[in-house]
Amino acid sequence: MAYQHVNLEGIEIAANKLERAKVLLDNDFNAFVEKSRGMDQHWQGKAAESAKSALFTLQKHNEERSKVLTNYVTLLKQQVSPGYQNAEATNTRLADKFK
Repeated sequence: MAYQHVNLEGIEIAANKLERAKVLLDNDFNAFVEKSRGMDQHWQGKAAESAKSALFTLQKHNEERSKVLTNYVTLLKQQVSPGYQNAEATNTRLADKFK
């Protein structure tokens, strides 16, 4: 059986980097939306309605992206990293009983 190594420290580092990137994306996008809302009074006509609709769609997709990243970071931090160590310890103990 091939030996597999899981870099748990690397998983934690990656999860933290993803979490920081998510926060930066959220902040930047929210600032963009706020500035766009400030222009509402100046946006008039068909093109303006199209732009507002596109912005609303982007905002909705950004919220979905944010939730997906939050869930993924949570999975990495709470399930994969500690769960892998527990599973490996259990598997080793079970394998030792069959020796």
